[in-house]
Amino acid sequence: MDATNYILSFDQSDSFATDYGSTYTIRVSTASQTTHADFTIVDTQTETDVWAGGPLAQHTVDLTAYIGTPIYVAFVLEQNDGDRWILDNIDMIANASAPNPATTPTPVDIAMDITIDTTNSNAVAFSWAAAPTGDAPTAYDVYLGDSPSTLNLLGTLGATSVDVTGMEYSTLYYWQVVAKNVGGDAVGSATWSFTTEADPTLSVDEFKVESFSVFPNPTSNTLNINTNETINGLSIYNQLGQHVITLQNKQIVNNSVDVSNLNQGIYFITITAKDKKQTIKFVKE
Repeated sequence: MDATNYILSFDQSDSFATDYGSTYTIRVSTASQTTHADFTIVDTQTETDVWAGGPLAQHTVDLTAYIGTPIYVAFVLEQNDGDRWILDNIDMIANASAPNPATTPTPVDIAMDITIDTTNSNAVAFSWAAAPTGDAPTAYDVYLGDSPSTLNLLGTLGATSVDVTGMEYSTLYYWQVVAKNVGGDAVGSATWSFTTEADPTLSVDEFKVESFSVFPNPTSNTLNINTNETINGLSIYNQLGQHVITLQNKQIVNNSVDVSNLNQGIYFITITAKDKKQTIKFVKE
């Protein structure tokens, strides 16, 4: 059969809820079944990615790049403390079609008083499930906005859950997850909404000395850092917690950062100087 795309699909879980630091990789070789050096890593997961907390969960890997080439596929668990990777229903899906829309959103649609985790950069926990019918997705585009018509792409994930940071109290949010695979994007993905809780600290007076500030905010090209400290380094990450820029002292010129290549949206910059560290939210226009 002449295939146009291929997806490796399997169900998986880890035996133990405790994170022992395991690494799980899918590796492909086109030369040898037994020579380790011939294998290339095409997919990597951590233990928190694999742990299903009960029934096995589906995982998929795009192997379209190897169409027409005989291959060997290896499932490799790297661990020095004892662990177990449970696998079942291993299959190759040829000529995959675009997946059906994701289901089972958390927060549920039109939910109220959703808790914000202040210990995790004001995060809200998001999750969803792959459709029970249709070909398997290999990734998900996650969108968030203040209306159904102003959704911004936060990023692309292989997992079905993520903590979205930088959420505001007493705010109505709209979000969407678009499942995708080598066959295309899901059609008809729903847009869900929820409202976050009220600020529980409104009645508490707080005073905090800040070592850094940034300007202009919002910005479109350059973010300047106002400080009397010598900056050791900085990192910028998006609302999905994905690092997009990391700079060390010698790479920071005049306490400014070029952010012109970032997509529009909300970001966080973490700045360190000696024993001081501060995270500041900014908006890229």
